[in-house]
Amino acid sequence: MGSANSDLAKIPYAENLMRETGFAGAHLVRLYERFQSLDKGNKGHLSVQDFANIKELAMNPICDLIIGAFFSSGQETLDFPSFVRILAHFRPVDKNRPKEPNSPDPINSRINKLKFAFQLYDQDKDGKISRRELLQVLQAMLESQVTQEQLESIVDRTIQEADLDNDDAISFEEFRKNINNKNICRIPENIQDWTIHGLWKDEWYKHGTCAGCVENMSSPFLYFKSVLQLRLLFDVDLLLAKADIKPSCNISYKYDDLHGALEPLLGDNFVLQCVKDEKEREAWLQLKILVSKNMTLGCHTAEELKSSKVMNTSSGHPCPHKHHHFLFTHKPQESQRALHLKPALLCVLSDGGF
Repeated sequence: MGSANSDLAKIPYAENLMRETGFAGAHLVRLYERFQSLDKGNKGHLSVQDFANIKELAMNPICDLIIGAFFSSGQETLDFPSFVRILAHFRPVDKNRPKEPNSPDPINSRINKLKFAFQLYDQDKDGKISRRELLQVLQAMLESQVTQEQLESIVDRTIQEADLDNDDAISFEEFRKNINNKNICRIPENIQDWTIHGLWKDEWYKHGTCAGCVENMSSPFLYFKSVLQLRLLFDVDLLLAKADIKPSCNISYKYDDLHGALEPLLGDNFVLQCVKDEKEREAWLQLKILVSKNMTLGCHTAEELKSSKVMNTSSGHPCPHKHHHFLFTHKPQESQRALHLKPALLCVLSDGGF
């Protein structure tokens, strides 16, 4: 305890910084040690280059924007108190922390967090996020994950939804309202007027609507276009044909044979789901593959996929490894149940996590 107090005594303005930022003494000591480790020349301040030398930060696609957030316009150095105040924005909101009457909001309040985030986009510090600024930030963040056309469409849509005064830019107040709007990503209100019928309509309402917030799946046309592209990308029929696995009412296949046929293309990044038919036979119902929003395969292991809530939300169950499985065919005149037993490719969209 005495050692901690002695370390704290070495920090300039320690008591004021703790009161202002909410950091505990131990946290402040660690930050001071970090500040000193970055200050290679023992100058008593940090420069832009000192931040650029942080390897983990240099790898971040918006490294320049993050570093710029630490320095006010025209400022070339950063002292320890300013360093601590900036980092205080990243502390969780203190919901139980008492607030003095007429005192300013804590640095880590929600409003100050939003102001900090806003300035990352507002590069010229004019109080507005222009289309150019938004485009530059998203280009840095997304890099080659989307095409330029898709990127510009995202920017246009964001400006259109957030720009309340029609000045083709986003003010802080508009930014704040946009962030607080939990329904900003939603299915268009005129969905009931769209003309989609039969199987297409059923599949849209079952799967398409939950993908409606993804830019390239935000309408029935775009959704089914993407589905067909995925169908070509993951040609399951071709893989099965190469392995001499054919639909049949009499021939069953080992799990390892089915898995082995798909593995060359999908690796271990998929789950086979089955149902039992009227004769208690395991019938392969569908193939679930986790793909990211840019339509590339995820990087999750088979065990992660099997335990994922996302991958286990359907009427089927993971195909048992020790059973033989049927791959049923169907004809137009056969029952709807038989139709459902035909394996389907179901790609679940993810932003990288479960």
